Amino acid sequence: MIKRFVLTALLFTAAIGLARAQDEQECTPARIWAIGTDLADWAELVCPNIELHYSAWEHLGLMAGFKYNPFTFSKGTPQQTQMRQATPFIGVRYWFDTPFTGWYAQGRLAASVYNVANVFCDKCLEGQLVALEAGAGWSKMLSDKWNITLGAGIAAALHDTTRYLGPLCGRIDGRNRGLLIFPDITISINYLWQK
Repeated sequence: MIKRFVLTALLFTAAIGLARAQDEQECTPARIWAIGTDLADWAELVCPNIELHYSAWEHLGLMAGFKYNPFTFSKGTPQQTQMRQATPFIGVRYWFDTPFTGWYAQGRLAASVYNVANVFCDKCLEGQLVALEAGAGWSKMLSDKWNITLGAGIAAALHDTTRYLGPLCGRIDGRNRGLLIFPDITISINYLWQK
């Protein structure tokens, strides 16, 4: 599963290289880069994250990012709560107007390793998944260098999850593999620059 993700990431990197080569051959305007963070992920038990966007063509942009949450709350108690994860992702965004302004549609591919306790139930869930997401949203420039992006999507994930009796107990309560469908909300703040 991770090998497929690495292969996809390499293909994504090659696509950025081809887009830059095409820019050098044609006399095109400067391309826009953006770096940002998703505030909705920060609200998800303090999940630090970073996103990098590149407007590869007139209406098409490429994106990559990483979410990492190492935090545990009320550690060592029955109320121990955590939503630990390491999640890299790549994607494509189609802008209906111009990059970083107005409406967009997007697709993302993500892989994740996670450990969740006392969030969805009183059990501890640990596993890995690979997800494909389709979504749409809207972006507004706040100034010439900053914008805000609001979006929503639906993800379909193949997962392999082990369920434990609790966060402090190593006894396995069950295992589940299969398809998981879930929503995704985005509220991103981005810093833009041209190159």
